[in-house]
Amino acid sequence: MKKAIVQAGHAALAFLLLWSAFVQINDPDPWYWIAVYGLAALLPLGSIFEHNFRRVCLFLFGLITAGVLMALPGFLDFLRIGDFASLAEEMTAASLEIEYAREFLGLLIALAVCLCYWLLLPASSNPENSS
Repeated sequence: MKKAIVQAGHAALAFLLLWSAFVQINDPDPWYWIAVYGLAALLPLGSIFEHNFRRVCLFLFGLITAGVLMALPGFLDFLRIGDFASLAEEMTAASLEIEYAREFLGLLIALAVCLCYWLLLPASSNPENSS
């Protein structure tokens, strides 16, 4: 029973990440975000199917680091302005800091997933069962 609940949690997380990847299709820079959320979704899917995607964690960490470095200045501008309710508003060309803040927060979610699965996945595994 406990295993079924854990598997359901992995499945729910994978679904949310895949949905996040899907909704990026209409974004001006979709491929980066589809890669980040899609690779993050591989981690819970791997846990469901008992496949160790530890190397995917490393690659994903690199993608996230690049994105954080690009989004951080805009996120800091957003914090300086302090209009936190604007996260839920429609973005305009005059308020790019909202987009950077959303991107930064999305990257933090992907980073949390990456770190959690890095800690959950065994460091040494059967080479035939790792990617």
